[in-house]
Amino acid sequence: MKIRSKLLVLLLTVSLLPVLAIVFLTRISIRHLASQISNDIQTKELRDATEGLTVHVHNYREAIMGSVSALRVSLQLQVREIENRLAIQSPPPHPVSEKVAYGFYDALTDLSAINETFRPQEGRSYSKNLNFRQQTLFLAEDGVPQKIQKDAARLWTMTPTYHDLYESNRGRIFWLYTGLENGLYTGYPSEKMSPLPADYDPRLRNWYRAAKERQDDWVPPSVGIDVATQKLVLTVSAPVFRPGRVFAGVTAIDMTMDNMFAGLKIPSALEDKAELFLVTLGKPEAEIADELDILMHSRDTDTAGNWRTKVKMPKLLSADTDALREIIEDLKSEKAGLKIMEYNGEKAIWVYSNRIGRKTALVMIVPYGIVLHLAEQTQATLLDETIKHLQRSGLLVFVIIAVAAILSFFKAKKFTRPINQLALAANTLAEGDFSARADIHTGDELQRLAEVFNDLGPKLHEHEKTQRSLALARAIQQNLLPQRAPELPGFDIAGRCRYCDETGGDYFDFIHLPESEKNRVGIVLGDVTGHGVGAALLMASARSILRNASLHFTGDLAELMSQFNDQLSEDTGDDKFMTLFYGILESESRSLIWASGGHDPVLWYHCKQDAFEELPNTGPLTGYMKNMTYDQDGPITLEAGDILLVGTDGIWEAEDPSGQPYGKDRLHEMLRSHAESSAEQMVDAIIASVEAFSNPIPPSDDVTLIIIKAL
Repeated sequence: MKIRSKLLVLLLTVSLLPVLAIVFLTRISIRHLASQISNDIQTKELRDATEGLTVHVHNYREAIMGSVSALRVSLQLQVREIENRLAIQSPPPHPVSEKVAYGFYDALTDLSAINETFRPQEGRSYSKNLNFRQQTLFLAEDGVPQKIQKDAARLWTMTPTYHDLYESNRGRIFWLYTGLENGLYTGYPSEKMSPLPADYDPRLRNWYRAAKERQDDWVPPSVGIDVATQKLVLTVSAPVFRPGRVFAGVTAIDMTMDNMFAGLKIPSALEDKAELFLVTLGKPEAEIADELDILMHSRDTDTAGNWRTKVKMPKLLSADTDALREIIEDLKSEKAGLKIMEYNGEKAIWVYSNRIGRKTALVMIVPYGIVLHLAEQTQATLLDETIKHLQRSGLLVFVIIAVAAILSFFKAKKFTRPINQLALAANTLAEGDFSARADIHTGDELQRLAEVFNDLGPKLHEHEKTQRSLALARAIQQNLLPQRAPELPGFDIAGRCRYCDETGGDYFDFIHLPESEKNRVGIVLGDVTGHGVGAALLMASARSILRNASLHFTGDLAELMSQFNDQLSEDTGDDKFMTLFYGILESESRSLIWASGGHDPVLWYHCKQDAFEELPNTGPLTGYMKNMTYDQDGPITLEAGDILLVGTDGIWEAEDPSGQPYGKDRLHEMLRSHAESSAEQMVDAIIASVEAFSNPIPPSDDVTLIIIKAL
């Protein structure tokens, strides 16, 4: 049996035994726990449900009190601002028509801070007609337009204040409005499609009369029907005075019933059966009585009616009159509580809060049977989930076995990989490749053996390099460039290098990878600093290093670049370095992976989208410093007609006689206009274009490019 097989069996045994034990114990524990919970669940659910309902009702009460308090504060601010305006002796003029009944005028104040003119509001089916930049202006039938001119001008400046109050209470406020003794009425926001009736008189409304009669700081919420929408609303109002404490009128704020209940979410398990009521001890205008009148009902928050009639409030009744009387007495004494009593012919749980204000309270009614149903449902769900969990546990065991087998296989393979690397490197060295390396970092004896082996190659290479360095220098320029482009299915490839001197530092190459990867080709383009023989010799050295390294790192370009940089740094001085692009083009997937050391980004022309993209550089310059880190990028997949251009800066940095650079925009246009041409034709066209652009100035830098066109 091989070492890898032995390791695989050992790792599987060590990893699976604890997993199987844990799964077995977990199944026993879950069955026992499910049985114990089943015995206690009904009692616990009933207790928790009643406690939870009490908490919910208390929270609902606090939420409503918070809303009412917020409305009261807003109302007090509204009173103060209106009284300040009524105290203005000479307000700016405001035109009021003789026939005005429902007016819309351009705002007289700076409303630059108000960004919306019309916008929707939750709960308003007619909201597209709301105008948040101005008020409604209305004059009662007995009002005299000439006598309300100044008050209209004064109140018209309230628009920004109304807006601020509306925004600070978004979701609560429905209307803000003010009525004066002279018959003037202003409301915010304005509503074009529902004008007030001609016989409407704010002074005859309950909210106005109550505030005028009490002349207190505010009138507690009362129920009424909105004139414009016929919706049931809750109104808070307060009197306003002119200087000298002279009664001027009443200002008010409306909240719809659905807005009142909007934030009171009944628990999802109860919302189909539970009912929430806002009740009052007798009619709002009467004294406390021994009856519960329904102000609001969670299932009927949009009651419609006629604004000219009084609101009819049904009573909250129960056949258990004694229990109902006890609830009323508790509410009179400001006590919260819970009763189990009849409602609509069924046994139910009644939970009620302390009073809200003088006469109002919350009552939640939940059918008694639903609590037991929830307990039974919970028990069944728990048993079902237990069975599912056991099924999932069994499936998980098989998944863990599969994963453990895979991981053990790769772990065993990882253990034997260094040995195979040493064997491969030894064969490569025996064949005369002195750059052969065993890249092993295991931290054990195998790494030490690899270090000794890696030291052997350079020592043998030094002797060989001395013998061939002169011949290499003479032949480098002729042998540096490929004689023809590779034939790779699915691609049309061409490359060209034009030196500005007899020899140069630009370089491109097509590397044919080992036979096992015959459908892949290495694409290389580099640029050494400087020109002439020195740069050519350095590029020859770089070419040799790169071709050797490409045999060993066909799939790990980051390591290839690192190895290349380390070796090239040995051949350069402080003033020499190079940029390098190395990519591998694969015909089957029509894809490219690459690594780049300080080279300009590759241009990618997407033919179908007629768009350009740049493939980024993935590392620093090569040959300048050892131990640099590089990344591999890609793969990218090329579509038919796509074009890749790998080039040196001698293309776009070429200058015309006036000193203007050729630029990448011009290069983009060349690629776009020759997209239907062959790769060879595109190379010829670009070089000719650069030469024509620079003419008559001789080129100052090498021009090298590779064109890859997907077919």
